[in-house]
Amino acid sequence: MPELAGLLCGVDIGTTHIKAALVAGDGSVVSVSKVPTPVISDGYGPCHDPEQIRLAAEHVMCQAQREAPAPGRITAVGVTSVGEEGVPLDPRGRVLYPSIAWYDRRPSSAERDWSARHGDEELFAVTGLHKDLGFTIFKWLWLKAAQPSAWSRCTAWLGIADYVVWRWTGQYGMSIGHASRTAVFDLRSFRWKEDWAAEALPRGADALPLLHEAGSPVGFLRHGIIPGLVTEEEVPVVATGLDHVVGAYAAGVQRPGQVLDSLGTAEALIGPVPPEHLHRADYRLGVDFGAGILPRTHIAIASLESGAGVSGMLEVLGATGAAERQKLESEAARLLPGAAGLTYVPPRMRTRSGGAFLGHKVTHRAADVYRAVVEGWALAADGALSGLGDPGTPQQVTCIGGGSGSPLWMRIKASILDREIRCLRTPEIVAAGAALLAARAVPGSGAMANWKPAASAVAPVPDWVPRYRVLRQEFRRLAHIVHPAAGPCVYP
Repeated sequence: MPELAGLLCGVDIGTTHIKAALVAGDGSVVSVSKVPTPVISDGYGPCHDPEQIRLAAEHVMCQAQREAPAPGRITAVGVTSVGEEGVPLDPRGRVLYPSIAWYDRRPSSAERDWSARHGDEELFAVTGLHKDLGFTIFKWLWLKAAQPSAWSRCTAWLGIADYVVWRWTGQYGMSIGHASRTAVFDLRSFRWKEDWAAEALPRGADALPLLHEAGSPVGFLRHGIIPGLVTEEEVPVVATGLDHVVGAYAAGVQRPGQVLDSLGTAEALIGPVPPEHLHRADYRLGVDFGAGILPRTHIAIASLESGAGVSGMLEVLGATGAAERQKLESEAARLLPGAAGLTYVPPRMRTRSGGAFLGHKVTHRAADVYRAVVEGWALAADGALSGLGDPGTPQQVTCIGGGSGSPLWMRIKASILDREIRCLRTPEIVAAGAALLAARAVPGSGAMANWKPAASAVAPVPDWVPRYRVLRQEFRRLAHIVHPAAGPCVYP
């Protein structure tokens, strides 16, 4: 069997799964593989063992290569991951503490002291981020207060993707996109905020890795470092960026007026914005900002917990298998907008304030509850979308991720927006995006130029559009009642 020429490998270290995708030089995805992300506990909350993560990444890479339709050697590798979490290392490169999960928010006395010196609006002015204990700096401060022995010996810190890259190449490095999720990165000057790093790490910014633009090599794969992986002699391993933003790159969302709706365990609404938008951003809207994939670019990002919320409700309703989920979705799709008077107002991710069901009747069935939950999250996303970009700029929405596979959810979103949305069907598009970024390190690679992800268009349901126009206003009124402390936009 003839070999596939020049395979690019993308690895995505996600919340739920670790994935690998192989992309050929013609831009086609030839193979994908995934395994559940291994999670441990340190006795305080969820964590990841960096070595387990590395081994899982190597497993899916080899499995994807074995399952490819023809043999082929890997020519470049890109690794993306969730943001915020990482690994403290001692002077000999030994792991001092597990990687605290990005979604684990741990308060500490050190965090309270730091926050007393640096207000929330100062944090936003420097980093583009609203205070959230999930951000990296607050994990460092928790270690400082709760694990001072580990914290004091930390001479290097690497993001979870960077740790894997270091184990493969021997080089420390981090993408600028990931750095912008640490809350110690000055988003206007594109460099570390060194005085804040000095307050949170024993060696300050000296413990932080060298920053790289997306697609630039951090190092080269050491020969034989991944047993069973068939590679070329010299394989660059490149920096990429935050997983959602890498997905936006693969989806072609790269200019203002475009929005990526990435529906994973968390939902991220991402829109490229011009630099001047960051300078006049309204803190009260709750929208965060970060670094884009292209050099010196910015993105606005609004996050929701819709993926976890919808899947959790499916479990509560007993729809744990594919057949049960399809049946429930089909029943909910036959209902009119408004779920027979049942409204669901989702929780707020940043404040951890709970959501609510309103208008419940004893006649409501499982399909009504499910429809109300999907509508609630879709209306919350619509509210968050209003804070991205300029209000007068029409937004072209592209959906990726597991949630985009729900026809009901997508039809509701399109009907609320009253415009067609684009859904990408290429599997594991974030991992594929990491592979496409790896192509930048391979001279002559035309993978990105030939890249054409599979897509379908979802149109609004004409009869639903006027109903959702009314429901949108009622939902926003109820959301302010359920979340009275929220600003002008309840979500994100």
